[in-house]
Amino acid sequence: MHCAVFNQSSSSTFTCMLSWSLWCRRLVIRLVVVEM
Repeated sequence: MHCAVFNQSSSSTFTCMLSWSLWCRRLVIRLVVVEM
């Protein structure tokens, strides 16, 4: 999503991917809770 902005260095890109994965995991957990 917004990872293109942090494409200058690999470390910032990794941080962006990490935060995006945490957000995605939170969304999946929320969907699972709603389904239950």
